[in-house]
Amino acid sequence: MKIKKLPKQHFYLLMFMAVYQVAYAYYAYQSVYLQDNGFSASQLGLLNTIAYVLGLVFTTLSGYLCDRLHSIKRVVIPVLIVGSLLYAEVPFISPSASSYITTIFILMPICSVFRTIGFRLTDNLLVRGCAVGGYNFGLTRGIGSLTYAAACLSCIFLVPKTGVKITFWCVGLFMIPTIYLIFKTNDPAVVVEKKQKLRLRELLEAKEYLILIVFVFFYFMCQTPEYDFLSVIMNDFGFNTDYFGLIVCYRAAMEFPMLFLADKLRKRFQLPNLLVAGSLFYAVECFVITRAVSTLPQLVMVMTLAGLGNGLLISASGTYVISLVPENIQATAASVYSVVGSVGGMLGELICGNFIDLYGTRFSYDLLGICMVIACALFVGMRFLYKKNQEKKNA
Repeated sequence: MKIKKLPKQHFYLLMFMAVYQVAYAYYAYQSVYLQDNGFSASQLGLLNTIAYVLGLVFTTLSGYLCDRLHSIKRVVIPVLIVGSLLYAEVPFISPSASSYITTIFILMPICSVFRTIGFRLTDNLLVRGCAVGGYNFGLTRGIGSLTYAAACLSCIFLVPKTGVKITFWCVGLFMIPTIYLIFKTNDPAVVVEKKQKLRLRELLEAKEYLILIVFVFFYFMCQTPEYDFLSVIMNDFGFNTDYFGLIVCYRAAMEFPMLFLADKLRKRFQLPNLLVAGSLFYAVECFVITRAVSTLPQLVMVMTLAGLGNGLLISASGTYVISLVPENIQATAASVYSVVGSVGGMLGELICGNFIDLYGTRFSYDLLGICMVIACALFVGMRFLYKKNQEKKNA
């Protein structure tokens, strides 16, 4: 049996995503590190809110800059370099210093902005690169989920011996090969215009895109705190946070089945339906956490739902976004998508952090699940009305 040779560009895309996901996995321990140094759930929520506020401006500008320069690589490479260098400075700040809280509240949001922009642009580069080359996006992204899981698994053995600080430097270490591999990839083809403007009018005219944006706002308002407060859940339930990597590892590994089947699922089901299905997985996960989890192994197994749900969302969201707008504003559309998600996440972090401090994690996660179900119903309802309106116009 002859093995088909992998095209060079597909190889570079696959490898850059695989290595980047290893680097990105070490970001997961940020909340654990801050909790170890005395941060409460409400302080973590406020810290993340500040990061999202900054991200509103800079994420949009990054997408506009990509469209203006007709290049993703020329923006994402400097972002990854500066972001990893700043992040590596965090462990050098002494928790005993009188200005520690203030310094963290300045530096961490800046690091988070670079991290968010880097994640969105690398994802956009992969989506568009696979689309242009005709490569299997689901399988390519799925390999990244597996390497992410492997990196999280390594933390179970690494962190207890070296401390959480090591994760901040591991990010920079694995960014080096990531940047080299991105440099070797081709920029996706971009429509070049003589005068490039921030064309929000075209986005506003894309009604289906606007419906998606409304859904994205509420989705991230629920999903962002669901993930970011997992370490708080562990503390509240009396679980050892040294095993946080195990939870994130298993969760990431469970993304792979859906990503592996992404092409088949996209052919059989409409992309919006996959988004709804993935979101409902998250809702069920929140309900199960509050009602059925009493041991660490149970919490790990519940992450099956989150992993499968995220796999569906990863496989469908990027492709759906670029299918709704003209090619020349796809990067801007992806950035606006990210910004709206950041606004939702910002509010979710702020509200959920305070709710956890006031009412506990079980009540707060129940509320997240309910809000996710409402978001799905709203999305389905708006799309139904839009289609009915289009049918009347075409009749």
